[in-house]
Amino acid sequence: MTSSTSASEPLDPWARPQPRALALGLACAAAVVGLMAVGVRALADQVGNPRAAQAVEQVRSGAPWIIVGNSVAQSVVDPARLAERLETDAVAQAAIDGALGPHVAALLRHHPPSPGATVVVLMPTHNLLAGRLPSESDRALLVELLRAPDAPLTSLALGGAVSALDLWTRDRDRARSGLLSAVTATPLRLVSALSGVPVRLDSALSELGAEAGPIAGPSGPLPGAAPGRPVVEAEELPPASSVLPLLVEAAEEGDFRLVVVVPFDRRRQDAPCRVAPEDEAGRWLNEAGVSVVDLRGAPLDPSAFSREFHLHNAGRAQGTDLLAEGLRAVAPGGYISGACGR
Repeated sequence: MTSSTSASEPLDPWARPQPRALALGLACAAAVVGLMAVGVRALADQVGNPRAAQAVEQVRSGAPWIIVGNSVAQSVVDPARLAERLETDAVAQAAIDGALGPHVAALLRHHPPSPGATVVVLMPTHNLLAGRLPSESDRALLVELLRAPDAPLTSLALGGAVSALDLWTRDRDRARSGLLSAVTATPLRLVSALSGVPVRLDSALSELGAEAGPIAGPSGPLPGAAPGRPVVEAEELPPASSVLPLLVEAAEEGDFRLVVVVPFDRRRQDAPCRVAPEDEAGRWLNEAGVSVVDLRGAPLDPSAFSREFHLHNAGRAQGTDLLAEGLRAVAPGGYISGACGR
């Protein structure tokens, strides 16, 4: 008599999985990894470098005119007054204190403005042509502005490329800070909501990730930098080897207009009127079809300066008006000297 027990084969733990089951497993794993990456990025965005985050917000605001540069641009431009003089809806101030040329390139390459916008790059020429960022904070700021590896830019500025793993490490560390901030602040917010008593939260916890750590990993040096090597000052590169080609490329790909402004210079108040750029950078930009406004020698009261390139608050109105005149007068791909208006 035959047995009534099942005649099915026992499961073989070493059997090859069916293609459909394997595909489903891989899809689930990819979904989990994707959700983790989205969560990490969302938390990391809450604790990004405040200077970088504000500049990105302004560049992507949709304003038809955008100012980028460093503290010189911040001291020269009154955005509301410039918008009034240019008869435009808005001027966004996206300058970053302490920025150099590589930071401007990263901002425009990785966070492009709306097509058709006019981007005004206002910073001293030697800052714009800077290579090999001189300090850890400069390098950290550059990486904060990157959304993807950018070998041409980071090789120029850091001496080595930044990889996707480096960016993941940055975001992971910032996400950890964001999670810590949320966990510690939530009970205080809950108590405040239930009791009606306002609670002042210490902002230090939310800024734990404001400065990015080492780019090459927790224990490694920055790309291209040997451990213990002394930091050197940023060198001024030839235009063709600097960030200028990267800026032109970003403008072409993003379909926005680029205008480079040479700022007021207290040491060059006697600059002569010119019909063509006097320096190699200006000539290179004009040949590339970029408009250049040279404000050296513009009729600005010497008392408006606080330093060589910076203006007092009282001098911003006059400086903004002179800038507006230059921006209105310069032709596409042309050159104008502010000294000619004396």
